[in-house]
Amino acid sequence: MSTSAISRRYAKALIDIGKEEGTVEKFGAELRDWLTVTEESPELVKVLLNPIFKLEERSALAGSVADKLSSSPQIKRFIGILVNKGKVGLLEDISASYLKYEDELLGRLRATVVSPGEADETFLASVKERLSAETGKEIIISNEVDPAIIGGFVIKLENTVFDGSLKVQLELMREKMLGGAV
Repeated sequence: MSTSAISRRYAKALIDIGKEEGTVEKFGAELRDWLTVTEESPELVKVLLNPIFKLEERSALAGSVADKLSSSPQIKRFIGILVNKGKVGLLEDISASYLKYEDELLGRLRATVVSPGEADETFLASVKERLSAETGKEIIISNEVDPAIIGGFVIKLENTVFDGSLKVQLELMREKMLGGAV
């Protein structure tokens, strides 16, 4: 089984528990707290995965980190399971899968506006409002800067890309001009 399939299974199991207990968003936030800690301290993951250390020691370390993060008992157990199964290295994928399930469950979509410079908040708010009206869902919007697009913007919404960049418009004009000349 692929690691992404395994990650989705762990995320699905956790989201199911969150649905039963009404703590979907809380679990998501706690999972992202864990992800932040492991990204800031990759040594932690190495220790939690290292069989040189006894399983009890690795579990105790995970429990200690969970206590410092004020993790709920469910997340503490979940991380303990990941430690016991040697799957802590999948935390980033599990967290990403969980976030997708969480967004789907709560009727949210994530959109990214790519612009040549930092986008104006008013512009982002209007894009968010328009996408929300079109999809009927809450939109969580972010901005990425990519000077290569020259001007205009690109909107990424799930698997759909709306490309209104000057770079693409110039490429299309070039293709038309070359196509007519040949």
